[in-house]
Formats: sequence, structure tokens, C-alpha cells
Amino acid sequence: MRSLVLVVLVALGSGCSAKQEEVVVAPPSRAAALVDRCIAAHKHSRTVDPAAAYAVIVNECLAVMVKEDGCKKAFELSLEADASARASTVATGCAAAYCPLLGEPKPAICARDVATIAATELPRLFSELFMQVRTHDLGATEAARLEEGIKEIVAHDKRSPSKTP
Repeated sequence: MRSLVLVVLVALGSGCSAKQEEVVVAPPSRAAALVDRCIAAHKHSRTVDPAAAYAVIVNECLAVMVKEDGCKKAFELSLEADASARASTVATGCAAAYCPLLGEPKPAICARDVATIAATELPRLFSELFMQVRTHDLGATEAARLEEGIKEIVAHDKRSPSKTP
């Protein structure tokens, strides 16, 4: 692990003599590093073929960020699933892995059988779950920073002219 060493010159007395003192700056926390990685992944996903963008976000962010194996596995399986089955695959695996761990009030998806949730309702319910998953795994501050970083990327996309004719 790299650490940044800052050399500070401290003047002693009224003379010009100085003493060198090392100050070690702690490396960023695991959560902060994961947030940085996820924001970078979201930016990177905007530069690749749209068909590959999902894999970039899963491989470079989501499957690395989540701590629970069942959710990690669901993201990995979603890469092999048909695009129409991805949301259900991830929601099923992540709900099973995290619902027992989350405090009250639990996301609504935790009280439901994911297989019976309409495709139009699933994104909203999974989003609610994943907000709590991020807070659980990253802490409130870093989860909020990730949310804000993604919002900025999306806002930038809306302001930027389309790359397609």
C-alpha cells in the first residue's frame, strides 16, 4: 500500500535551523476507494459500446463493491443472462443476501417474492434495496458520495450533445 509522506520543515527558535519531520497521510478507506472506482467505472461505461457498458459497471464496480457473496454472484450471473432477465437475477440474489442483514424499515422488496414482481415495478423496488445495500457496505457518507457522483455523470450526459447522428 502506498502512503504519501509529506516532509514538513519546522523552524526552531529565531535561527534558520530547521528540522525535517515526516507526516504520514493515511491511504483512503476501502469504502472511499470503492466509490472512486465505481465513479470511474460509470464514466468508463460512457466511452464503450452500449452493449458492453453493463459489463463494465458490473465488473469494475458492482461485483467488487458489494460485500455479500450472494449479491456478488447475482451480478456475475447477470452478465451471462439475457438482458431481459438481468434485473430479476440481480434483485433475487441481492435481496436474498441482504434483506436478512438490513435494519428496519426494510426495503419493500424484502417482503415480496421477486419472481412475482412486475418488470415495470422491479427497477423502483431494487433501487430502494440497493440504496440500503450501498449504505450497509460503504457507510452513509460514501454511499451518498457515490449517489452524487453518478447523478453528476448522468447530468453531464444530458447536457452533452449525443454522439450518434
